[in-house]
Amino acid sequence: MTLNIDTKRALRTGDELRRLAEAVRDAPAGEPETDSVEWKGPWDLTETKTKFQTAKHVLGFGNRTVVAAARVFEGCAYLLAGVEPGSVIGTAVIDPAQLDDYLSKYVLPGQPRWHPSYVEVDGKQVLILTVEAPREGDPICALQKAFDDAKAGRVFVRRGGKTVEAEPAEIRALEARLRSERPKVELAVERADAAPLKAVFWPADTPERFAAREKARLLAPLAPPPAPKPANPLLGGIMPRYDMSSTLLGSLDSRSKDEFKAEVDAYVADAEALVRAVVGERAVQSGLAVLRLVVTNPTERNFEAVQAEITVPPRVLATLKLNEVRRVLGVPDTPIAWGKSSIAAVATRNIATTALNLPQNRIERTERTTFYFPAGDVRPGTPAPLPEIHLLIPSDLEHLSVLWRLTSTSADSWREGEITLDVDKDLKEPQLKLDKNS
Repeated sequence: MTLNIDTKRALRTGDELRRLAEAVRDAPAGEPETDSVEWKGPWDLTETKTKFQTAKHVLGFGNRTVVAAARVFEGCAYLLAGVEPGSVIGTAVIDPAQLDDYLSKYVLPGQPRWHPSYVEVDGKQVLILTVEAPREGDPICALQKAFDDAKAGRVFVRRGGKTVEAEPAEIRALEARLRSERPKVELAVERADAAPLKAVFWPADTPERFAAREKARLLAPLAPPPAPKPANPLLGGIMPRYDMSSTLLGSLDSRSKDEFKAEVDAYVADAEALVRAVVGERAVQSGLAVLRLVVTNPTERNFEAVQAEITVPPRVLATLKLNEVRRVLGVPDTPIAWGKSSIAAVATRNIATTALNLPQNRIERTERTTFYFPAGDVRPGTPAPLPEIHLLIPSDLEHLSVLWRLTSTSADSWREGEITLDVDKDLKEPQLKLDKNS
């Protein structure tokens, strides 16, 4: 192949695909097509025959053997429409959904996997269909609908830069590809750093003292206003001075005093959980025990759509974000201060809560906590970092074991393991003081 393009890696970005189209344009007349690149000059995809011809080439690309395909572009193949050596004709831009509808009559979805892109060359649009690399275990890609003398079920292959019907030997090669055992998951989870994990500690009487202090602080604005001060003799004995702050605050609050007191009582009801929640939030904010993990790939194979399961042992609170701590422990939010219970204040709290949501991750909490992280494709030699997990570790633990399990859509079975973590043993005093006395 003499096209002026690097064939050592797949072409993915718009710039890489545009350079491929330019390489075809700049190729000499008579440049032969290959088993990985096909081009068309004028190409009207609204015509039925063109739809079939396009599907035929896609099927041919999908029926390459894994070894043969892997020699160039990491196994990918490309069909270009609107360009040929020496000329850029351009082609009409078709909505991807419409294009999928055109080809799905002849190509079973996913057999092979393909997707369209448009690039601009010399002011004209060139369509490039990328057909993904074949893999061991892939089915034989067969024609789904008859066209002219090509009956449904026909198998097309690439041979000598052309798309032709498969011969018996080529069918046997595809059957061998189908029977080939898919690879096993050969990935691992490791720590991304060696930062010490610190446990938390507080004196036994801290929960009761902290709950009492919090209750007193929150209810302070409800205290009766001080008695009126004596009249100022300089003002002729009129205009006695009152402290109106409590009255004004009450007028701003939509809750009654009894309702506010009930909120405070519910907040401090479980003093032990309350302290653990407050300490947990401060532990997250300060990064007291942050578990940073990565998925590693020591092989030469790319593993696609990897999912990591990380399980934390019992008694260790594990969270991804600050606003999970109280919910996990069943502790109510700190009541909005008396006099500030307005729609704006509630809205601010709700926004602060939802803004940190991570919908792509899933968490199961039973006796243990298990996180399900989509790690995406994990390429050889490129670690894939997982979201940080914040831990609240009891002070009596010296070690803890984190379990991991990995799966991939491009491999069979799974791989699992265990990471043993040391907890800071030099714990003498609480790192997170709730007040100057605790």
